[in-house]
Amino acid sequence: MMVVIAILAIMAGIAAPAFRDMIAREKLRSAESALSGSLWLARSEAIKRNTSIVFAFTNIGNGWTVTTKSDTTTALQVQEPLGGVTSGAVQFEFNAYGRLTSGGGRVQIQATGNSLYSCISISDAGRSTVEHKQCPT
Repeated sequence: MMVVIAILAIMAGIAAPAFRDMIAREKLRSAESALSGSLWLARSEAIKRNTSIVFAFTNIGNGWTVTTKSDTTTALQVQEPLGGVTSGAVQFEFNAYGRLTSGGGRVQIQATGNSLYSCISISDAGRSTVEHKQCPT
């Protein structure tokens, strides 16, 4: 009986780091997906409403909002905080044509306590692409 318990303890010790990395990867992918969806929403709402739409956050882990530029108090979308990921502050503004007013941009997301990164690039046309690496500086 003690031998079985010892073998199970060894196997659990070997598997635990792999599970931590897998969980961090999934949190990162979830954040990528939510962020890409919100960028798409902001772009399409700008075209549909024929007005500027603002997408902003201070840290992706704190959530974000999508608002019209003329009324930043009324949110079109509010994303709840995402655990396990972090980033820098970002603000993008889409004009009535669905294009970024400031040209293209990037968002770098990192899994908290891990060396896993994602770089979401937004073209000046407002389309986003995801790469699983650090953003170029």
